[in-house]
Amino acid sequence: IRADFEAEHLRQYGHIQPGGAILMTRQRVTGTGRLPPLQSEALTRAADKPAPDGHRRVWLDTDSGWVDTPVYDRERLPLDAVIIGPAVLEQMDTTILLHRGDRAGQDADGNLIVEVRA
Repeated sequence: IRADFEAEHLRQYGHIQPGGAILMTRQRVTGTGRLPPLQSEALTRAADKPAPDGHRRVWLDTDSGWVDTPVYDRERLPLDAVIIGPAVLEQMDTTILLHRGDRAGQDADGNLIVEVRA
């Protein structure tokens, strides 16, 4: 490690301090291994259209102004649920606003598919 460090230091800075103390402050390690295939959680199908968890006043645009908008918990949406905007979808790391006519649903893996109205 010392020889490699000194060679790189000499190349970058034009000098070295032979025998000087070297303090390692960071190392990068890469590992490779075998893991079993990932098992996805089974997503439930909806018997009815999902009910919102609440409502929130949302400013949509200058024509619509403030609109009382249903709010859905993204993690609790059933697999075949289709949400048509205006609506708010909340999850831990993001909030998604669906405007009027936008549609949101999930694929078989639980990925959110949003179709934006033209």
